[in-house]
Amino acid sequence: MPLLRKRYTAMLEIYLVEDNASEAVVDVWMLKLLDRLPVIPLPLRQPDPDVPLDLAAVLNAIYDEAAYNLSIDYRQVPPPPLSKSDNLWLENLIVPLREE
Repeated sequence: MPLLRKRYTAMLEIYLVEDNASEAVVDVWMLKLLDRLPVIPLPLRQPDPDVPLDLAAVLNAIYDEAAYNLSIDYRQVPPPPLSKSDNLWLENLIVPLREE
């Protein structure tokens, strides 16, 4: 049986669940691969207000601190296969990384 290859449009779902004694609140962010990660409200205990958490900044800091640029081979095609538009976006994004 031949292997069927499907092109994926990458999606990301972010769930933030706040559970207190009176009720549970769920916030959901649906993102495409090309979307910037959002700044989400990080709930604290009452009476403190939510604190903004910049997910893109956190991910970038982790990437830099862990030196992933040294352990990821950007010449390889990442799985799964992407749609044409997502693949074009990715190629433009990683060209500078391939030159490092």
